[in-house]
Amino acid sequence: MKKNILDLIKEKRVYFDGGTGTVLQKRGLTKGKAPEMWNMEKPEEIISLHKSYLEAGADIIKTNTFGVNAIKYKNYEEYIEKALGCAKTATENFPDAYIAFDMGPLGKLLKPWGDLDFLDAVETFKKNASLAKKYGADLILIETMNDAYETKAALLACKEASDLPVFVTNVYDEGKRLMTGATPLCMIAILESMGANAIGMNCSQGPDKMLPVVKDFGKYCSVPVIVNPNAGLPEMKNGETVYSFDAEVFSDHGIEIAKNGGFVLGGCCGTSFEYISSLKEKTENIPLVPLTDKNISVAASYSKAVIIEDGVSVGNKLDIEKNESLKDALEESDIDYIVEAALDMGDEDNEIITLNFCGFDGMLSEAVSEIQAVSNISMILKSENINALDSTMRIYNGKPLVYLYEAKADEILNLAKKYGALVIAKEELKEKAAAYGIKENDIVSESLFF
Repeated sequence: MKKNILDLIKEKRVYFDGGTGTVLQKRGLTKGKAPEMWNMEKPEEIISLHKSYLEAGADIIKTNTFGVNAIKYKNYEEYIEKALGCAKTATENFPDAYIAFDMGPLGKLLKPWGDLDFLDAVETFKKNASLAKKYGADLILIETMNDAYETKAALLACKEASDLPVFVTNVYDEGKRLMTGATPLCMIAILESMGANAIGMNCSQGPDKMLPVVKDFGKYCSVPVIVNPNAGLPEMKNGETVYSFDAEVFSDHGIEIAKNGGFVLGGCCGTSFEYISSLKEKTENIPLVPLTDKNISVAASYSKAVIIEDGVSVGNKLDIEKNESLKDALEESDIDYIVEAALDMGDEDNEIITLNFCGFDGMLSEAVSEIQAVSNISMILKSENINALDSTMRIYNGKPLVYLYEAKADEILNLAKKYGALVIAKEELKEKAAAYGIKENDIVSESLFF
């Protein structure tokens, strides 16, 4: 019987497979045609692809479902069933292999950058996650995510729709940021607190360019780190896309990635069986860097992380207990006032703002939505209205802070655990928060803020 994948990745270096689309194109998939079409049309090619990676030494194969979702396909379930069927056929003679259900972006930008609502994105991802469980995946891989908000939607969906382990990788540019601005520390704070089992990076750059991001993960991350780079940078030669690194150069860079904390290694676009074989040969005996709990308390918006420590600056213009004019604005449903006040507090170099709408909690979710559309400031949510907190924390784009009211402590801690919030508590409530499974570094003293 094969080991639980979560135990295995802490004991030894584990290997993903490599590219799918770029390999299939060499086998005849025409440019512009979605790789998942071959789940139906040429399943023997998909099975062969998986087997070749397993023979090359991969421990985990990704299903050919990267572009499959209910927005794109009415018969998305059929694509998923076929893909998992191909993967299971390929692993019949590899009893220790794992199947990762591959979940990519939905292909539409979320609001405010696009027109897809966050809650609709969650429901779409949930359909995929439930089918991953139904058709026999061992884990879910959320990959190639450029947006912190869409990443949160996917992870939340997986946690609500299945009990499978969830791995997550994002795409970082040379400035070490996602397309919508998140830094490695932002994503580590969000993903770890929401319960991702392993996190890291894929696609975009070659392994050499990823090394600085790997080092950031080594500094801040407390769970196993995944690194699945492209085969260098792509360029066109004689009408064909080629990548700058061959298998030997790619795997040479993999040595440094392994030495700097890469636990789960593999490849993305442009890589193939030879890349994975060479990578494993050169890195499997490099000792794992010991996992340690970094014990850093961090709040995060979609693009800015704030390390919580003495002297953190908090703006209180949106705390009804400290700003009498806020009540007038709330009575008139004046969202413009709220947004302007949030922007003013950010301009005053506050790192965090407090939202306390006591008596008007129904406006909390709308206010947060409007503020995060124009500002990357972190927010403390103070409310005893559990329904309002639930709906607000659900759509919060980042890792919120939530104040722990003693009278509603159980309900608030359940929400904090689900949505990965940092809990602000009186000293006598810290032990209760820890009993709910909130990590020590995600419980901070009230005295730091109020």
